[in-house]
Amino acid sequence: IKIIPQSIEELPVNKEFNLMQIIKDKTGKEYNKIYAMVGNIRSVKDPFYLENIFNSKLKEKNYLLILLGNIIEDGLIINETDNFIKLDPIDSIYLKSFYSQIDGLINCSKSEGMSGSILEAMFYGCPVYARNIEGNIALIKDQITGYIFSEPEEIIDLLEKSIDNIIINAHQYVSKSHSFKLEEDSYKKIDLFRYSEDAY
Repeated sequence: IKIIPQSIEELPVNKEFNLMQIIKDKTGKEYNKIYAMVGNIRSVKDPFYLENIFNSKLKEKNYLLILLGNIIEDGLIINETDNFIKLDPIDSIYLKSFYSQIDGLINCSKSEGMSGSILEAMFYGCPVYARNIEGNIALIKDQITGYIFSEPEEIIDLLEKSIDNIIINAHQYVSKSHSFKLEEDSYKKIDLFRYSEDAY
């Protein structure tokens, strides 16, 4: 069995993308900090896990949580407020710009395999705050490459913690363990082995 880690490819910053303007057009407000949950919206992602926190205690701090993605499950209704909104997915060419304009990625999933959005955020210099589940802790070392939480209330203090070393450590980890070149070379080695005489 050959395990090939999922990779993240370097993208340029696209200066045409202005998240602050998109948010202001939608809410009419500016915020002290902006956080996002990224990915298709369905129950397993537990999109409402932090809804009450952002609409109460983090509302006082003027923090915003964005759900970025399409609703792909019948029956899910998002009651948007000033501090809890949904935005449509963005083109991949704007991903690096998006992550550079938010204060953190939040993952509240009940279950994860290997989260592409977590790897993207870590690579593009965006701190990650993730729920304590197996898929997330396989990628994140708590307090080193990101922050892990087990209860909604824990996020309140975590969002105030220092992120400087977190950003550096996370980028180094993804660059080393999930690089595009590493994935490409791994596939090439499999092809070379498959068609070599030693494989038979």
